[in-house]
Amino acid sequence: MRTRSAWIMYGLVLVTGGLFAVVWLVLTVRDADAVAGRQGGSTALSIALLVGVAVHLTLLALIIFVPPAFPAREVMITTDIPLAVILFALELVIVVIINSRLRSVMTLPPQTANTLLFVFFTLTMFISLMLLQQRLNKLAARNELP
Repeated sequence: MRTRSAWIMYGLVLVTGGLFAVVWLVLTVRDADAVAGRQGGSTALSIALLVGVAVHLTLLALIIFVPPAFPAREVMITTDIPLAVILFALELVIVVIINSRLRSVMTLPPQTANTLLFVFFTLTMFISLMLLQQRLNKLAARNELP
């Protein structure tokens, strides 16, 4: 596991309009699995998120470039809206998983208020990723993880 500058990573999220948050989320869940001693525990979620985002971006490009009179455009729009909601819910689930894994490694009891706070910070432009990255960096420095 590499330590990453939370500020640089968050700067990339802001510069890319939030798209880099998906990559950072995948990296963070992988690091949280490593810290917790789990091998590939969230690989399926990460792959689902990346594939879903690729499909979402493809649908957005098609919606933008297909003429409004084209009948399939409405189908693309009605497909993309639920997909976007599902992807955002998946991002929230992954943030909760990362938080719970880090809390268990730090031997902290699960707290609903803490989990809700991280969900709130995710809703506010992924601030929670910066907080989780700082926790991961502290754990890595304390345990001298690779």
